[in-house]
Amino acid sequence: MGYFAEFQDKNTGSDRNGVYYRGGGHFIFTGRYLLMAELRGQVTSGGDWSTPTGTLVFAWQAGRLRVGAGACVGDFIIATGDMKVDKVTGSSVADTVTLPVYPWVDVWWRF
Repeated sequence: MGYFAEFQDKNTGSDRNGVYYRGGGHFIFTGRYLLMAELRGQVTSGGDWSTPTGTLVFAWQAGRLRVGAGACVGDFIIATGDMKVDKVTGSSVADTVTLPVYPWVDVWWRF
């Protein structure tokens, strides 16, 4: 849990604040295999809930190297076109696409 604040929201012209939440767990099957799950999102002071994002990653150990692969589920907005600036409002506008699932790859090692 934590607090967030966004000042001068471009859509409403007012300040926004609220809390973000994040929770998850790691499940060890053996010394070499790990399953990680996480859920996160935010709630504004006006009571608006964001679409939660969930992550599920399976990790494997090879010596000091760890490799994980999985997927995130949520609303992932990606700009697909040129960025334009509205001369009246100063807001940035771009063509976007929303992906419901996003691949996750993670590589790390222990010293």
